[in-house]
Amino acid sequence: MSNWTDNDNIEQVDKNGDDLHLDKYPAKRHGCVTAWLLFSLIVTALGAIMGLGFSDLIVKLDGVENIQSSYYIFTGAIALIEGVGLWMIWKKRKWGFHVVVIAAMFSGTLSYLASHEWLSFTSPFINVFLLYMILQIARGNVTAWSQLK
Repeated sequence: MSNWTDNDNIEQVDKNGDDLHLDKYPAKRHGCVTAWLLFSLIVTALGAIMGLGFSDLIVKLDGVENIQSSYYIFTGAIALIEGVGLWMIWKKRKWGFHVVVIAAMFSGTLSYLASHEWLSFTSPFINVFLLYMILQIARGNVTAWSQLK
């Protein structure tokens, strides 16, 4: 008599609780995590395009005399780096989160040097904390953070 169970459908978990068939049967993200990552990617891409492509126009429209176009070029470059990190999180790579943290460090420092306000320095880190908390949302008892390799 043949074995009626299909070995591919048996869920095997290692001692850390990670699914051994994650590559064969990838776990899906929660919809809120997907929506937040898409929103973040779009906003970051727009920031990179505006900072890198239209820095002179922003200086004219901003009207602040102590901020030059190089400030907006740097913010666009930081947004590009952050976009790469978010894309790697989208592709389920954990080092993308570390890239986002590094981009937040540069962004906070640059914002503080321009405005000398602590809120300008801390707001990128609040965004990183919010991203981390959103990555803790689970679908089927599997968090998006635990899916990152």
